[in-house]
Amino acid sequence: MAKIAVYSGNSYCMEVIMGYINNAETKFGMKNQTTYFESVDMLEWDMETSGMFDLVIVHRSWEIAGLLRRKYREINLMMVALGMSRKMYEVQPCYQVYEPMSETDFMRVFMSAVGGIEKSPCFVFSTGWVKYRLNVHEIMYFESDKRKVNIKGLYGDYSFYGNMRDLSERIKKLYTGFVRVHSSYIVNIEYVRGYSSRQITLLDGTRIGINDKWRPEVMDNIAETEMASIRHISTILC
Repeated sequence: MAKIAVYSGNSYCMEVIMGYINNAETKFGMKNQTTYFESVDMLEWDMETSGMFDLVIVHRSWEIAGLLRRKYREINLMMVALGMSRKMYEVQPCYQVYEPMSETDFMRVFMSAVGGIEKSPCFVFSTGWVKYRLNVHEIMYFESDKRKVNIKGLYGDYSFYGNMRDLSERIKKLYTGFVRVHSSYIVNIEYVRGYSSRQITLLDGTRIGINDKWRPEVMDNIAETEMASIRHISTILC
């Protein structure tokens, strides 16, 4: 189930989009948690208090889409627009459908957006009353800090209460690209740019020692996995 937000300042168009989403759920047997907003302030308040949405659909306003992209770089955006705009480059990556739109056009783009979310494994955790979903490919590493676990993310840092033993088992079920290198660290191999038998170096320059207990597993995993995926290098180094 995806958590979806829809923004539109036009009540008629909002009803049309609402109908398309309902029809998509009925036709494809989907069940999403969809919230509709006429105010961008309310949308941002909801994101800050209730956690990030998996997909945000913005109707017509490139300015608001750009604002959301700058402030929440990790969100998935879908734009419903009257036509092309130079501002479209400011909101990429973004799913787009142009008006006048048919239900068929909307369904095609919407299903592609929701399908992309479902294909990307997400790590779900709660901080206080707020639940978050992070794409595992955007997590650089987990660090233990007493009773808390800190997440170093590509677009921001987070923390939650937990322990590394339970986290290690849980994260392996989501994605095989994580490896425990130390009692206090679980690392995403996608971000490793170099290593020795004693230490790994991440793309952002972070150095983490390898504990003797996990050295054999670390060496095996790093040797079998493509390190420092090119898609991350420009994001971190620019």
